[in-house]
Amino acid sequence: MRNARLKKKKLVICGESFSYSKHDTDWPNLVSERINYELHNFAIVGCSNIAICYQLEKALSLVNKEDLIIISLTAAERFEIDSDEFSVPATYDDFRQNIDEIDYSSSSKEPTIVSGNIASQIRNADLNYIKKYLIPSSYRLNAQKQAWSLNYLISKLPCKYLLYRNIYPRFHDEISNYNEECYFGLENYINSGPYDFEKEHVKSTNHLSTKENKVFANKVVEDIYEYCIWQHNW
Repeated sequence: MRNARLKKKKLVICGESFSYSKHDTDWPNLVSERINYELHNFAIVGCSNIAICYQLEKALSLVNKEDLIIISLTAAERFEIDSDEFSVPATYDDFRQNIDEIDYSSSSKEPTIVSGNIASQIRNADLNYIKKYLIPSSYRLNAQKQAWSLNYLISKLPCKYLLYRNIYPRFHDEISNYNEECYFGLENYINSGPYDFEKEHVKSTNHLSTKENKVFANKVVEDIYEYCIWQHNW
């Protein structure tokens, strides 16, 4: 019983490169240390919101009501290329994680799904698989479908969570343009976006400078205490 009481609560991170952490100075690690939760980071560099749904599905098998999940969304333009469409069901472990500058994968399974936008797909996937995906796409339709999927999985979470918009549903240089976007129900949960805190464009994961990681980590901790720890409902 004593060991059970001493067991740390879990902090699960779901997202893309903004949420991926390689260094102790990245915000997920800083937040985990500040609130003294055990960190489980499922973020995949360059991934889509559908891949984030698979991360949430994995999180559902891990968390209980005492734990905490932080989700950061990405652009609706990102999509999947699947080289094995017959091995069902697909899981988190089917997604390729060693993308671009990342050379490590948490899964021992051979991945068959590559997630990303058209530029990253050209870098990381087989061109023969890319050809059938080169069709006109709609931000509106993609964002709405992704929002439906996210809303469903979020409704299943047994614990408190924070949802950050990041660059969803599309990237804007002018941050105020996000105020004009439609979030298809997710606006009821969105706290802000990591991109709001990005002043320097760092060409590596997680796109925030060391200083920016500290600033955003402070924001996340403030949100945790406001929305997740001290309130029974939000």
